[in-house]
Amino acid sequence: MKLKTGFFTFILVLLLGGLMSSSSCNRQKVNLDKLKLVDMDGNKVNLADYKGKPMLVNFWATWCPPCRKEKPQLDKAREVLEKEGWEFVMISEEEPSVVKNYTKKYPYPFTYLQIQTNIKLLGVFEIPQTYVVNKKGKIVHSHNGYNAWGSAPMIDKLQALVE
Repeated sequence: MKLKTGFFTFILVLLLGGLMSSSSCNRQKVNLDKLKLVDMDGNKVNLADYKGKPMLVNFWATWCPPCRKEKPQLDKAREVLEKEGWEFVMISEEEPSVVKNYTKKYPYPFTYLQIQTNIKLLGVFEIPQTYVVNKKGKIVHSHNGYNAWGSAPMIDKLQALVE
């Protein structure tokens, strides 16, 4: 009996480990060109239209404390990197009216989009989730959670990632 219990425990650990590792792998494999997105006025948007420009794509929500905390950092990075052609795209599942109310209070000049599918289907299970995309449209870096994007070392890293 102990042998069977031990075997089933071993199989369970293998399965759970595989599920956890596959979900984190999905973060690098997100196909940003296939996302169903609309702008805050309901117009369809395709991230493939941004190819040729480096991008920082951030999945976030207005109710998320780390997401709100990181917006000033993202704005500091934007101030430096937009001169180099970078696009800063913020994607939320929330209704455009909710995001518009947020941007009235905090007018960061990012591109705000609504995703029309559940982000968990993409492998995004926690927010903020950020992807750095090179000029060819390839994800070159992903980061989950708050980050000091506006710090000099991070800006240097972002620049190096898309060279």
